Amino acid sequence: MKTNFVNKVIFFPVVLVLAALSFTACSSFGTDDSNSQMITTGEIGVIEDTDLGSVYMNLSIEEFESYGFTPGDSINIAFDNGFTLTDIPYYDGYYTRAGEALACSYPGYEYVAIARTQGNSVWVESGSNSETKIVVTLNEKGKYLATQEAFSLVYSNERDDFESDEAFSNFRALAGGNLKNNLFFRSVSPINDINNRAECTCNLLEQSGIEYVMNLADSAEEIEEFKSAQTCDTSYYENMISDGKVFLLNLMADYKADEYKTKVAASLKAVCEKKGTCLIHCLEGKDRTGFVCALILALADATNDEIIDDYMITYENYYGVTLEKAPESYAVIKSVKAEDYLYYLAGIDESESLDGISFVSGAENYLKEGGLNDADIAMIKNVICK
Repeated sequence: MKTNFVNKVIFFPVVLVLAALSFTACSSFGTDDSNSQMITTGEIGVIEDTDLGSVYMNLSIEEFESYGFTPGDSINIAFDNGFTLTDIPYYDGYYTRAGEALACSYPGYEYVAIARTQGNSVWVESGSNSETKIVVTLNEKGKYLATQEAFSLVYSNERDDFESDEAFSNFRALAGGNLKNNLFFRSVSPINDINNRAECTCNLLEQSGIEYVMNLADSAEEIEEFKSAQTCDTSYYENMISDGKVFLLNLMADYKADEYKTKVAASLKAVCEKKGTCLIHCLEGKDRTGFVCALILALADATNDEIIDDYMITYENYYGVTLEKAPESYAVIKSVKAEDYLYYLAGIDESESLDGISFVSGAENYLKEGGLNDADIAMIKNVICK
């Protein structure tokens, strides 16, 4: 059973594997070679997050921050089996590049998560189990504060705070390169009503006449949970599921993982074989959706500016972040999130320019790594391109 929390990226179990909580009082002490204080906790138990593979501290966010840790700090985490994470940021959101480690107190979380943004399972990587204990120490106060402040944005779940249903639902058609008009759309979830957007999004889905859906987030079991707890009308989406028109991918956030590549490639091929319009969504329509949409645009030979612009509309919809209104936040989000996808697809590092780069071959290679052959990819391109 999963518990919903406001503005939460993914469901997580409140209690799955409960380790005994054992920690000592906070101690602050000076170091011999630094003028800064070191704040440390004693041993803390851990809880497994079975959705994202994160390690939750068995310590509430309020308790954790009472020891002097604040978002933007650099911290060290030592596991009792010898595994360590050093100089990682503590943020109130997933503000690192894909695969980078952080501690995160996302709004609505009960515990601090130790995770890799869109990366592999820290629970597995660290060799954690129900008896594992960790110690957290402050590495440097406020080292990552600039990024924290650039990203630290809160959105409303009230429809009246948005200019349109489309902005509220982060709903739009993909456009760029040679992609056919109004073939692919993206949005928040039309079935998971954790953020009060499901019914509005479901209505837009129906009004647009979209024929198929790639649901990147959910399993069949989760869909049943949503349906049984629903307090709004999502019957149109539920009927699409019953008619076999929704592909449930149930993906974690690591778009570089083999499972992610395989499921995305297979579902994209299946949708294109049906030659119908398609909605792509996860929960908030940000990162999992953001990468898949970037992949499709890249396959259609969209430019880096077109792909970045599509991604950044999400932050305009949710938070009102634009280049004109919030240039500093815009620049950081663009670099950490949107451009990170493109460097990965292009196979180059951040020291190189994205200007004039074609991402077609990178997108094709991604689909090949997901199990498709040249004929499959040619079919997809023939369907999606003008």
